[in-house]
Amino acid sequence: MPRFSPHRSSPIVHSAISLNTTFSHFSLYDHHLLHNSNSLRSLQQIHASLSVTGFIYHRHLRARLILNYSNLCHLIHARNLFDEIPTSSSFLWNTIIRGYATSGVPDNEGDKADGNGIDLYVLMRRAGVQPNNYTFPFVLKSCGASSVGKCIHCDVLKIGFASDGYVEAALVDLYGKRGEIADGRKVFDGMLHRDLVCWTAMITAYEKVEMADEALELVMEMIRNDIMVDRVTMISVGSAVAQLRCRKKAQSVHSYMLRRWFLENIEAGNMVIFMYTKCGDLDNSRLVFNGMIRKDVISWNSMLSGYTQNGHAKDAMSLFMEMRNDRHCHQMIHSVTALNAVTACAHLGSLNLAKQMHGSVITSCEIKAVVGNKISNGIIDMYAKCGDLESAFSFFTHSRSSNDVNSWNVIITAYGIHGHGKEAMEIFRRMQSQHIKPDHITITSLLSACSHSGLVEQGKKFFYTMRKDLGISPTAKHYACVIDMLARAGQLEEAYMLINQMEIKPNGAVWGALLGGCRIHGNADLGELAAKMLFELDPDHSGYYVLMSNTYADTTRWAQACQVRESLRRRGLKKPVGYSAV
Repeated sequence: MPRFSPHRSSPIVHSAISLNTTFSHFSLYDHHLLHNSNSLRSLQQIHASLSVTGFIYHRHLRARLILNYSNLCHLIHARNLFDEIPTSSSFLWNTIIRGYATSGVPDNEGDKADGNGIDLYVLMRRAGVQPNNYTFPFVLKSCGASSVGKCIHCDVLKIGFASDGYVEAALVDLYGKRGEIADGRKVFDGMLHRDLVCWTAMITAYEKVEMADEALELVMEMIRNDIMVDRVTMISVGSAVAQLRCRKKAQSVHSYMLRRWFLENIEAGNMVIFMYTKCGDLDNSRLVFNGMIRKDVISWNSMLSGYTQNGHAKDAMSLFMEMRNDRHCHQMIHSVTALNAVTACAHLGSLNLAKQMHGSVITSCEIKAVVGNKISNGIIDMYAKCGDLESAFSFFTHSRSSNDVNSWNVIITAYGIHGHGKEAMEIFRRMQSQHIKPDHITITSLLSACSHSGLVEQGKKFFYTMRKDLGISPTAKHYACVIDMLARAGQLEEAYMLINQMEIKPNGAVWGALLGGCRIHGNADLGELAAKMLFELDPDHSGYYVLMSNTYADTTRWAQACQVRESLRRRGLKKPVGYSAV
C-alpha cells in the first residue's frame, strides 16, 4: 500500500483521510446492523450510537434509519429523526415520504406522527425542494382513494414527469383505487413505453373494481405484445377469475402458475386456493392446499372459509380439528379462523359440538384476547341455529357486544326464525330503551320475525310507521318480508296491492314471496302473474319454475304443470337437489 511522505501532505489532509477511512468502516458496519435490526430496541441503540459519534449526519445512514423506523410502524420516531436536522436533500424527503407510504399504518395513525405522505409533500414544496421522479410514486401511493390525487397529477404534468414509467404506473394504481377506471385507462393508453409494472397496475385496477372480463382481455393483449406475465400479475388474474366463478379459466390459471413455478410462493398458492373455492371447485382447492410446502394462517383460513361458504361444514370442522391438533398450526389460530369454525358448526346444527366450539374459542390463548363482536355474534347465531335459544340469549347478555347494533340484530333474528315473534319485539323495545339506533337489518329481522310468528297486524303497523318513528325508508327486502307475511296469512290480494303501491321496482324476492303464498293457499291465477314477472327478471332461476309447477300440481292443473317442467328441461335447467341436516 503506498505511503504518503510528509512533504506531499499537510496535517489537515492526513486528518481528512483518517476521518474518511474511519467513516467508511463505520458506515459499512452500521449499514450491516441497520439491515439486520428487526426490533425497536435494537434500532434505538443504533440510533444512539450514530448520534454520539456524529455519523447521524450521513444522509444514507439517516435514510436507512428512517426507513427502518417506518417498516416497524414507528412513524413518530422516523419523523422526529427527519425533523432533527433540516435538509434540502430531495433524497431524504423522498425517504420520509416513502416511509409513510409503505408503512401500512392507516392515515389516522399517521396523523399522530404529525401528518402523512401528502402533508410531507406539501412541506417539501414549501421548503423549496424540487420533487423528482422518485418522489411522485410514493406521494401518489399515499393518496389512496383521496381526491388530492388529481392535484398531484397536475403537479406531475407541470414538472414534467408524466412520461416516467413508475409515475405512470402509480397514476394508474391511484385511479384504480378511486374507481375511476376511465381516467386510469387514459393514462395507460397514453404511455409511450409500457413495462410489466404498468400492465400489472392496469390489470389490477380492473380487478379491484370487479371488471373481470376487461382484466382478462388486457392480459391477452399483454401476451400478444410479448410481455411475460409474472407472479404478481397472475395473482390479480386469479382474483379476476374468482369473480367470474369459471372453473375452466381457473384451471388454466393454475396450469400456467405450475409451469412457471409460481406456486412455491405462499401468496400465489393462497390465491389459487381462494380462486378455486370461489369457483366451487373444492377438490382442486384442497389439492393445492395439500401440496403447499409451507402454509400460513391465510392458507388455512382460505380453505376453511371455502368449505364453509360452499356448504361443506363437516369438511370445515375436520380441517379445523386438524389445525387445532397440530402443534405448529395451533399457533396460527386466531379470530378469523375461529369465526370460520363457528360458522361451520352453526351449519351442522349440533348442540354438543357448539358447546365444544364455544369452549375452544373462549379458552384459546391465541384468540381469547380478541373475541370481538364478529365472533360473539357468530356464537350467538351458532347456538340459535342449534336450537338453544337460552344459551344464545345468555351469551348475548353477558358479552361485551351489547352496544353493537349487529349483536341485537343477530339475537332478534334468532328468536324470529324460531317463531318467537313476541320475544323478538320485546328485545327490540329493550334495544330502544338502551338508545341503540336500529338499522335497516334490524327492520328486516323484525318483519321476518312477525312473518314467521303470524303477527300480521303488529308487522303491518311496524312497517307503515318505520319511516316516521325510525327515519328509515323501506327497502326491497322490507317489502319482501311484508309480502311474505301477508301471503303466508292468506291475504294475497292485499299483498298484490302493496306490490303495486311500492315506491321502488319489485325484485325477485318480492314476487317470489307472493308466488310462495299462492302455492300455500292454492291461488294458481295470481301465481301465474307472479311467475310471469319472475321469469322476466331471472329466466334461468330453476326454483321459480319448480315452484310454479308445484302450484299447478296442488290445484290439479296437470297440463300446465307439465308445460312448466318442459320449459325447465328445454332451458337446460335442473331442479335443485333437496337435502336434510338430520
